[in-house]
Amino acid sequence: SENAVNQVLIVDEGKGLTALVKLEEQNDEDIQLSISRCHANITSNAQNHQNAYKRDEFKSLVRLCWSRNLQTSEFAVMAIGNLCVVLENQALLASSGGIPPLVQLLESESQQTKALAARSVSRIAAHRDNQQRLLKAGALAPLCALLHPENSDDCQINALMGLCNLSSNVHNQPVLAEPQFNLLPQL
Repeated sequence: SENAVNQVLIVDEGKGLTALVKLEEQNDEDIQLSISRCHANITSNAQNHQNAYKRDEFKSLVRLCWSRNLQTSEFAVMAIGNLCVVLENQALLASSGGIPPLVQLLESESQQTKALAARSVSRIAAHRDNQQRLLKAGALAPLCALLHPENSDDCQINALMGLCNLSSNVHNQPVLAEPQFNLLPQL
């Protein structure tokens, strides 16, 4: 799955992604890590962003995000971020239960995982329907926390992009201005 031609063939043949979903269901941590890495590689190819991943594949990615293995979660959230440059995928992720694990991963011990989760959140926050879902899931406090200088530049930039997308909804603006988030002095 690291070869660009193979990335497209895995998706175009129609059976490659189905096989990955079936393998993921075995609940073997080593297999899940490999599957998660495959998804990250496959989705790194822009040709695979549109119409390739359906509900079953998104549900599989969501399950991988909940993994106890941090690398497995990291590769899954990387794949989600890659896919969520497409508006339809942003809605599909939300309807597949993808928002809660992303919000949880914003508070990971790994800077890389937090940055990738913030990247994914910023992308799905571009979808108007997801903006309220993200707020209800508790994304605001961890996004604000990622703005602190002890976090990596990637964490801060991706969190800021997520907050910008959330603030594009006029209904969210009063919430973003609440003193408990201490957001305005940070900007």
